Parts: sequence; C-alpha cells; structure tokens
Amino acid sequence: PPRSGRQSAGSAGCWRGGFVRRYQAYAGTTVGRDDLRWHEAVVCLRMMVEVAGWVQDGTIGGRAGHPFLTSGRELAARLSAATGMAVRPR
Repeated sequence: PPRSGRQSAGSAGCWRGGFVRRYQAYAGTTVGRDDLRWHEAVVCLRMMVEVAGWVQDGTIGGRAGHPFLTSGRELAARLSAATGMAVRPR
C-alpha cells in the first residue's frame, strides 16, 4: 500500500484475526481458512468491479485517493492468489 496506508494495512491482519475469533465465538461455528480466503476474494472482486464502473461512467477522476484505488495492486494480488488466474488492477 502507499506509505500512508502501510501501518493500517499491517494491522489489518491482526484486526481480521480478532474479528474471525469473535465471529466464531458468537456464531458458535468455525470459519475455515479456505472459506475465509474465498470470501476475501469475493470482496476484492466487488471492489475492483466498483472501480471498473467508475472508469466506465467517467467518474474515476473525482475519486483520487479512494481506498479502492490505492489498494488496487493488493486487491488484484489477493484475487490472483485465490483464483490462480492473473488479475491486473486498473
């Protein structure tokens, strides 16, 4: 991520782990690593599709600095890892 987002991105893994533990305790179920990876890939795809819509409708210029844009490489990398197919950010 960009320099300004490195600390928050680094702490995201800790936050995610805590979230999953709390969710599992509350729901009384276990979230498998593969299930979590699949759902993360779906969220990455949704964000990338949102950006594609901005490109299509010509509104991307007014969205500079938006997290979906600044995280494009990470989103593409996670989606590529989950699907085994090369995904490129915008």
